Amino acid sequence: HEKDTERVARGLKASIHNPRVSQEAKIHAEERLHEMGIEIGTKSVMKTTGEKDPIRVAAGYKATLHNPGISEETKDRAEEHLKEMGAEYERENRTADGMHYHYCENRELGGYKATLKNPRVSDAAKDNARRVLTEHGVEVDE
Repeated sequence: HEKDTERVARGLKASIHNPRVSQEAKIHAEERLHEMGIEIGTKSVMKTTGEKDPIRVAAGYKATLHNPGISEETKDRAEEHLKEMGAEYERENRTADGMHYHYCENRELGGYKATLKNPRVSDAAKDNARRVLTEHGVEVDE
């Protein structure tokens, strides 16, 4: 299913104004809104914090590099900023065709493998798990 952009934006805005959300998460939420073409008003985290803590800024850029929902262009910009800051970082490995290999996919496929071994899972769920694993090139015992 596709995410409703309006709801995503509302959630990001709520994160920015929630006092229990970390500064890093607020900056990330504002960056995401900016990527979506949505500018928030004068209560912007980046505008009200004055000087930003370089450690938190670097942490935000590092998080950007490892977030599968962030565009390559944005990851490239984050990498440039980290280089300018002299921060140590590691970008996700890429496969031979240039695509990112996400640890999330490994976890997801591991979940499907576990589904096949779980006696409390329905046959329909196991069939679906077999289908997904096969689509991802994982050999499955019938």
